[in-house]
Amino acid sequence: MNILITGANGFLGKKVTKRLIDDGHAVRALVIPEEDCTYLAGFGTSIDIVRGDLTKPETLKGVMHDIEVVIHLAAILNCPDEKLNMLINFEGTKNIADLAEKAGVERFVFTSSMTATSPKPNAYGLSKKLAEEHLRKKKFLSVIIRPTLLYGKEGITFQKLVGMINMFPFVVPVIGSGKAKKQPIYIEDAAELLTKAALVPLKQSKVYQIGGPDAVPFTKYVKMILKAQGKKKLLVHAPKWVVWPMLTIAEMITKNLPITREGILELETSTEVDADVLERDFRMKLTPLELGIKKSL
Repeated sequence: MNILITGANGFLGKKVTKRLIDDGHAVRALVIPEEDCTYLAGFGTSIDIVRGDLTKPETLKGVMHDIEVVIHLAAILNCPDEKLNMLINFEGTKNIADLAEKAGVERFVFTSSMTATSPKPNAYGLSKKLAEEHLRKKKFLSVIIRPTLLYGKEGITFQKLVGMINMFPFVVPVIGSGKAKKQPIYIEDAAELLTKAALVPLKQSKVYQIGGPDAVPFTKYVKMILKAQGKKKLLVHAPKWVVWPMLTIAEMITKNLPITREGILELETSTEVDADVLERDFRMKLTPLELGIKKSL
């Protein structure tokens, strides 16, 4: 099958791309002009790497030639800039979806977010919500995937969390109560789900909220990471109202922060899904959280 992947060079994209190529599919990877594609180039003639900008339709000419399925993973994450979220996550999705429809693409797989379902979504969640609404107007079959919290060895979000856990010798700072339920999904499981979402027979469009088999409070997630590292530390809670003004200023100075206001809003939102649906529909066994954490460290 001829498959176009946007965001193929990202944390999740690399895993999905490898699975599809290993299974013998023809993959075209859309990457931004300045992106380092050393990893993707390693697949040699098995991959067609094209450069373009989702926010500039004039750079995307010919990208849909002979494509049957689109897997749209490209997005901006953990960014408080509402305009940038809208430009990349909504306008970029709209542009690639419009091209796919015009080209007669059969299926469009889109990675959205659980935050898109929030009554008061953050900038990221709102941009994904609007993108979902646009996809529902299209003629192709759409498969909308809403991950809860991805984790894995190369994941920036997971590594930042581990960095925060290891920042101080005896304590771990936790912003807020830490009671929100999280249901992290291991990166390899997410990649398998996305691959199957692109290939399994479908008669109608679908929406899947994907998470791992274990739903735990955020504080327990932190404690599980500590346990896997063989460490014992005291969790110290910092009120959101104390941290928020400091982050507002810090984000004006640097983008390389271990935690952002967008990240705090996501951590405060409980995200629980029915993992049994995923195992039934995709015929796979999800990785237990404790095992996944060990594999990720």
